[in-house]
Amino acid sequence: MIKISMPGTKDPYSHLREKLSIINPKKFDGYWSTIELRPNIFIPQSFTIGVLVEDAAGKFSFRLLADASKFECIYGKKQATFFMELLKLAENTLLRAEKERTSVKEIRFESASIAISSNHFTSGDSQSVILDRLFSEMVVLEPSAEAQNTKGFLTLDTNQVRQFVNDELKKIAGTKFEKIVVDDQHLIPSEDGKSSHLLSFNLRPENKVGSVLSAVYKSAPTVELNMLRAGRDLATYANLKAIDDIALFIMTAKESQYEKGEFRRMSELVDEQSWRLETQGFRVVTFEDPAPIARSIYEWAGV
Repeated sequence: MIKISMPGTKDPYSHLREKLSIINPKKFDGYWSTIELRPNIFIPQSFTIGVLVEDAAGKFSFRLLADASKFECIYGKKQATFFMELLKLAENTLLRAEKERTSVKEIRFESASIAISSNHFTSGDSQSVILDRLFSEMVVLEPSAEAQNTKGFLTLDTNQVRQFVNDELKKIAGTKFEKIVVDDQHLIPSEDGKSSHLLSFNLRPENKVGSVLSAVYKSAPTVELNMLRAGRDLATYANLKAIDDIALFIMTAKESQYEKGEFRRMSELVDEQSWRLETQGFRVVTFEDPAPIARSIYEWAGV
């Protein structure tokens, strides 16, 4: 039997209409892919080391594994160090592609061990929210929060440390801040003009060049490799631009964050690498907090 509601009569669906809610459309539509590492190109085994999210216009953002410590359990320390080099190669290639607005399909890595998977549709509140969610779900080799926070240890990557230092430096330098800090990715064209090379540093006051670096890691190979890479990039740029004043400002973890014996080993590693850089003419400054690092940078910059 069909009931017809006539004008002036009670709406039979009023109890349902009260529960109606407006569903806002998703703010972002795009595609996601994984970034894969194949340790041996002759063996069909790969590891997901990152995630890439692309919007409808082709602009992408990505996030990569920053710590290769879990690889040590599988392949050993020596091979894990090699994988860190591949991770950095992937990062440099993607940063260059992002800066040059290269489409994802045209990205080519210099190693056959790294590749981007086919893409899949996705939607959500924002590109960054989707990127964080997919990274936590797909990249199982990322050290867990529990592992990173063992006995109070919290890993801080270089981007995080640079932000902390920048916040402190802004308080000290004021309007002079922009005369000291620059974008941290620099494309240097080759002599023939047919290619370019990516160098990473974030401090460029007049006639000087420097970089802020994190050593707040539990993995010694990660710290060693990051220091070697930072030194190499700064030395290369200084040589190209005939700069004599080169500085590296390193934030280290506190002793209380490490287990017994770990702090001494990490301190000895940082001291050894710092000595090597100092013999090459570097100024190396280390502190456990961002505020004294910021003060040291300001004094060094002399703006």
